Amino acid sequence: MNQKQTIGIDRRLRLEWLEYTVELYKQKLSEKEIAKALLNEVSGHLSIGKSSVSRGSGEKAVTNLMKIWIKVPDELASLRNRGLQLFNDFPKDLHIVFHWGMTIANYPFWGFVATHTGRLLRLQKTITPAQVQQRLKEHYGERSTIKDATRRALRSMADWEVLKESDKKGIYLNGLTIKLDNPKLVSWLLGTIIYLFPSQTIPLRELIIHPALFPFDLMNISLKELLDNNPHFELQNYGLNEATVFLKKGHPDL
Repeated sequence: MNQKQTIGIDRRLRLEWLEYTVELYKQKLSEKEIAKALLNEVSGHLSIGKSSVSRGSGEKAVTNLMKIWIKVPDELASLRNRGLQLFNDFPKDLHIVFHWGMTIANYPFWGFVATHTGRLLRLQKTITPAQVQQRLKEHYGERSTIKDATRRALRSMADWEVLKESDKKGIYLNGLTIKLDNPKLVSWLLGTIIYLFPSQTIPLRELIIHPALFPFDLMNISLKELLDNNPHFELQNYGLNEATVFLKKGHPDL
């Protein structure tokens, strides 16, 4: 099963856990040390009176966190490294950009949940997990794990405050909208969307308004700014009204 068909979201992901993961990585700790520190942090939030259950849940959450930032596949290493280079250049309230992008790149399921959520929110004021699940079945088929994984992803997005729960439990509304007007930040984030469709070319105008980026209000970046700030992109064709970009062939991230 290829990565695009793998779900992998085993637990809700708290934004502060991802932030802590990056902090640990920057301390140049070993993977074992990072995993241990994360388990201590995560388990404290998951304690439900049964230590074995709590530890099991914690270990699954740590697996997700490690994959997003620490044990990334070789093809995502330069994306991660570039994200970390930019991380300290922006205030903490914008770090969500990097966590969102790395989660999409490492867990395409998250990206597809975000895509369908963004599309639905353009059409209506509220969404339900069932509506998103129905659309995910077109890609993943009738799989028993879809329901719980979708619920976890949406609940995580609510924890990140980019969605908010309505007065009725399980019904979500748009949450925070984060304005991005820095070309370096925007071009890095746009690069993560390309990883959902690595074999496709995408018009720049569609990339900027991709529904998977529904929490963000992106500046209308120029083609030159995009190419100057993201070495992963290559131009396929350019006309007066269109620019189409894709991941470079032969790039170490492919």
